[in-house]
Amino acid sequence: MTALLSLLIVLPLLNEPVQQDLEQIEQFSVQMNGEWLAVESSNDEAVALLVNPFNVRKRGKYYGSVYEYHRNDNFDARNFFDPVGEPLPEFKRNQFGFSIGGLISSKLKVFGSYDGLRIIKGSTIVSMVPTPAMKLGDFSATGQRQLTDPFTGEPFAGNRIPQERIHPVSARLLSLFPDPTRDDPMRNYANNHPVVNNNNSISSRLDYEISPQTKIFGNYSMNYGNQELVSSLPAFGTTMEEKNQDLSINLTHSFSSNRILNLEANFERTTSLQLSQHAFREGLVSSLGIDGIAALDAMDEGYPQFDIMGYANLGFGFGGFFAEGFAAGSPENFCENEYGFSGNYTYVRGSHTIVAGGELQLTQLNNMRTGGSRRGEFGFSGFFTGDAFADFLLGIPYTAKRGIGSDRSDLRQRTWRVFVKDDWKINSNLTLSAELAYSYSPFYSSPRNRVSFFYPLRTDPPLDGEFVITGGSRAREMGLDLAPGQAAYPDRNDWQPSFGLAYSPLGNNRLVMRASYRIQHGFMNPIQGLIYIGRNYPFFYLEKAESPTIPSLDLSNPFASATPAALTLQAADPYLRNPFMQLWNAGLQYEVWRSWTLELSYRGEKTSRMFRTVPANVPKPAPFGTPIQPRRPNPSYGQFDILTSGGSLSSNALDVQVRRRLTGAFSLQGGFVWMKGMSDVWGWAFVNPNNPGNLAAERSLWGFGPPMRFNLNYILDVPVGRGKLLSTRWAGKLNAILEGWRISGITTIMSGFPFNPEIFGDPNNDGVWGDRPDRIGPGTLPQSRRSIDKWFDTSAFVMPDYGANQQWYGNAGRNILMTPGTTNWDISLLKSTRVSGDGNMLEFRVQLFNAFNNVNFQQPGGFLGTPTFGVISNTDNAREIEIAVKYSF
Repeated sequence: MTALLSLLIVLPLLNEPVQQDLEQIEQFSVQMNGEWLAVESSNDEAVALLVNPFNVRKRGKYYGSVYEYHRNDNFDARNFFDPVGEPLPEFKRNQFGFSIGGLISSKLKVFGSYDGLRIIKGSTIVSMVPTPAMKLGDFSATGQRQLTDPFTGEPFAGNRIPQERIHPVSARLLSLFPDPTRDDPMRNYANNHPVVNNNNSISSRLDYEISPQTKIFGNYSMNYGNQELVSSLPAFGTTMEEKNQDLSINLTHSFSSNRILNLEANFERTTSLQLSQHAFREGLVSSLGIDGIAALDAMDEGYPQFDIMGYANLGFGFGGFFAEGFAAGSPENFCENEYGFSGNYTYVRGSHTIVAGGELQLTQLNNMRTGGSRRGEFGFSGFFTGDAFADFLLGIPYTAKRGIGSDRSDLRQRTWRVFVKDDWKINSNLTLSAELAYSYSPFYSSPRNRVSFFYPLRTDPPLDGEFVITGGSRAREMGLDLAPGQAAYPDRNDWQPSFGLAYSPLGNNRLVMRASYRIQHGFMNPIQGLIYIGRNYPFFYLEKAESPTIPSLDLSNPFASATPAALTLQAADPYLRNPFMQLWNAGLQYEVWRSWTLELSYRGEKTSRMFRTVPANVPKPAPFGTPIQPRRPNPSYGQFDILTSGGSLSSNALDVQVRRRLTGAFSLQGGFVWMKGMSDVWGWAFVNPNNPGNLAAERSLWGFGPPMRFNLNYILDVPVGRGKLLSTRWAGKLNAILEGWRISGITTIMSGFPFNPEIFGDPNNDGVWGDRPDRIGPGTLPQSRRSIDKWFDTSAFVMPDYGANQQWYGNAGRNILMTPGTTNWDISLLKSTRVSGDGNMLEFRVQLFNAFNNVNFQQPGGFLGTPTFGVISNTDNAREIEIAVKYSF
């Protein structure tokens, strides 16, 4: 488990590294030390291994290459959920480019490359949509329970809602639901609309030798891409444009053979814009007839979000959260500038190698927007009629939310770090290392002074206070002495010592023992900075209306037909501290025979002060129908979401690795990792606990890594041809055909990820979502009884008997179920042919991703009471085949 990434899970749009051109890489190594980053993705070429590229270092006057990698749906296997008898979803992938470099003079070397990527990939997003009859109010053929008229308490005759009762706002939206395309009643619609991805990258490098002692090199990379993303329904795609630039200059000077100075300066700039496909359709929001919502500007135009329990949602999601497909909230916009300066000085004296250095990083985040819900967000639970879509037809949401104000934020951060390290080679068998570092990373601040607090900020009653702007006179009067725009007091205790040793007890390096211990600190990421610093009253805030048991909200005017919940609050604790990680490991490496080595290691981690959100101003649970707002500790305000440093994580892992170096045309690297992590942090900082008053009950399996994982990668040069094991006497073209073949591959087999069942909505009426059900059985099923329609024992989870014996929370723990595991084989066949001329090579490659077409199912539905509870609706990619040609000179 990569500790820092465990703490700082960032959306891919932020801090995304510039994509490196293929031609900038001469070779790579696959690191299999048991550390992984587990994120849910489409698994397009994903092998979940750490690949370390090594930049080109070729010699010769001039050199370069031209290449093309191609895939299309004619080569691919059918996805498990693709309709049988119909053409496969469209898929075209072309990656092409060229590179050229060489020695301009004895002291100057240049290199440049271009890489282009064009993808059209049909998706297979399976969901449930209403039938044509249901859109007319006719539920008689659905087999659903009897619908009830919520205004009379009587059943609808024939399970039909009269068409004149269909709400006019809902009627305007019905055309956005496509008709079913599949016979499966729980997965009756598949959206195969293609995802489009166009990307262009250029890279350049210049190396210059000023003198034998002084060398300088510079890099410039630019990556520009635009994408068309899809959601569950075809009417809700988004477009995304991103541009990443990276400029760096490095200077190395050798004062002597044992004294070296290295200096580096770099600048990175990332811009991103994500828009609804309906952006700039002026008047779209107002044409729906929902009072109280409006787009902030033309970029913000689009449909509201309609969450309909058990059905495909209308809308895109908000705040950067991914909806059922790929498309996320819109608009999203930001510009990030990073200025970095670093240097280190290496001094070798006797058995000591001493390195001292430091780095400074300045970060600007400008014009950040994350879809602030100004268009509105409405939830339909099915409580009123017995079916969520029937509630939608009648226009009676149980919750409505809207954003007020401008969600734009500008943030700044300045961090620095200094360190000194000593590697002490005591003798040929023993080396000790020690390092002491200090980092200073204050939290993001607002240059526009758009930071406000509810002060005093507490998680427990009494919650009496008021909103104040940091740096203002009222804030200082109340004892909050933060500077204008400052969000939290800085953490000045980020000392980071580390110790390590390597010992060869046999004196011949066949057996090596290694151990280390270090302290590391995590830092706030931009998403947390944006949400918890720049989005509070009076600048931007959310207003929410709720009526979970009485149909008092009307979709035409949802914020006037019920008493709106008071202002909500999202803030960081002003005394927030950076996460504190302790990492230790011990291992043995033994050369078993010649080029074969065996490694056995143990790794441990204990992290304190992890960022997590604590809901506050939460009322005690109460029966349905009891108003929420008057029961809050401070009824003048709504829910508080406070970012605190109260989370923790502990993990232990056993790692077994077998390696064979590339000798005799064969190399192999395989490993097995068993890991168990326990944490009381529930992933994204905005996910609610089951019981806000008992956060200790959230401690459970860490949900961002599989407990068991096996990895294998291998290379085999077929030993046929001149000078090989199976030498041939044939000459000319026949020998050229027989020699130069290589087989390689990467295999990944891993267990599933932990997850837990939930209850949609707020059944215990405390104003906080995220409730879990009661668990009356194990919940898991034997392998022989699992199916895509019932992956786990759904009968083991029931609605709690709220109020009985003062029980208001379900007893099901967090992360008690497991998703399906994954088995993936990626195999490559390469043919290299020498072409006339020195160093000229023609390569032909066939690559199979998921070569044996294993069906890797994704997480089943986890909401109790919905038709998809326990049902699996999606898989990772089926087999894809890629053909590539490359000419190097």
